[in-house]
Amino acid sequence: FELCYPMYTGMERMLVLNGLRRGDFPPAWHATVGQKSPLIHTLLQGMLSADPTRRPDAKTVVDAVGALLGDFTILSLDRSDFPHDGTLFLRVEAAAGKLSVLPEALKIIQGASPAVVVEQYGLRAKEGTSIMEFALTVGPVEGGGDEEKDGPRPLREILDALNSSDLISSVREVN
Repeated sequence: FELCYPMYTGMERMLVLNGLRRGDFPPAWHATVGQKSPLIHTLLQGMLSADPTRRPDAKTVVDAVGALLGDFTILSLDRSDFPHDGTLFLRVEAAAGKLSVLPEALKIIQGASPAVVVEQYGLRAKEGTSIMEFALTVGPVEGGGDEEKDGPRPLREILDALNSSDLISSVREVN
């Protein structure tokens, strides 16, 4: 709970934790984390239950945390191969079932920016979704540009191209 809900004084901490012992989450919790992530709220309700039979076992907690982190973590690539800061990691999602989804995504990435090299990629499926993960490095950009003002142009071009594809449902840079 304390990782998701900052408390600034000892008194506030005591009041909030006493409320949690009674099963009462603070109103600000419900308006923020509780509303935006019902899975976290439900998990914590169970973990903080006064009744030990209602508390989840360790496997349930590990599975829930894994599900939460899975959307924001690169799982199919070996990040140790890319110790330098110049590697970009993308997570791209598409509806499962189409066999050509990975080659099509690679074609979009390579067509959007010739300065980008696909160093590594992976494909996995989860609940009807194809999840593709890419490790990209960017070479020199033709025509230059003001990266401080415009941001890294090749990445922006790739994100725009992937987002405009009917095949792709979600694109996210993951660090």
